[in-house]
Amino acid sequence: MKSAAGRKEYVTVMKRCVSSLAVALLGLALNAQANLLLNYGFESPLSASDWSATWGNGQFARETWNSPPEGSYAIYLKGTWAGGDSWGGGLQAVTGVTAGLTYDLSAYFYWDNGWSSTYQAMKLEFFDSGANMLIAYTNYLQGLPEATWTVRTISGQAPVGTAYAQVVLEGNGFGANGVLGADNFVLEARVIPEPSIAILGLIGGGILTLLRRRK
Repeated sequence: MKSAAGRKEYVTVMKRCVSSLAVALLGLALNAQANLLLNYGFESPLSASDWSATWGNGQFARETWNSPPEGSYAIYLKGTWAGGDSWGGGLQAVTGVTAGLTYDLSAYFYWDNGWSSTYQAMKLEFFDSGANMLIAYTNYLQGLPEATWTVRTISGQAPVGTAYAQVVLEGNGFGANGVLGADNFVLEARVIPEPSIAILGLIGGGILTLLRRRK
């Protein structure tokens, strides 16, 4: 049998373990809800550290039109009325993703004044360390209401071997009129389901109850 001092030390150690478990779970949940994207609302000029890859002359333009939902700026793809190419887009590479986790991507979109294209999409892509694409999830942004900022989403699991992700907005075959706007991109790792957290909490509570009884 343990001595009184030994039992007291054992209880103290177990309490610390349970406390550490609770802190770790809380930290995981909070970190999972952090937006992984930089300059997600385009309030800063585009740079090599965020939306570093853009293409299409005059497309993926940072503008202040149409009362963006977040801040003063949004990104726009424009009809050929603006004198640019009939295709274009941009992307941001994201490190710090973890294989096996599910990621949720969302953004606000807006089309107006007769916007049309043969193809337009928001994509969430996962790559290995050799820059080989492992899988891509796509929302083709069909059926957006005219002149209204509307949220669209994608969810996808990072497969084994994932080293980084890319968030992409792209399109081609742009018509003569209108614009397609995008703002407030958010990429988050999905949080631990609440039932799982509750179960772990019950386990921790049970351990503490047993420890009290042993005392």
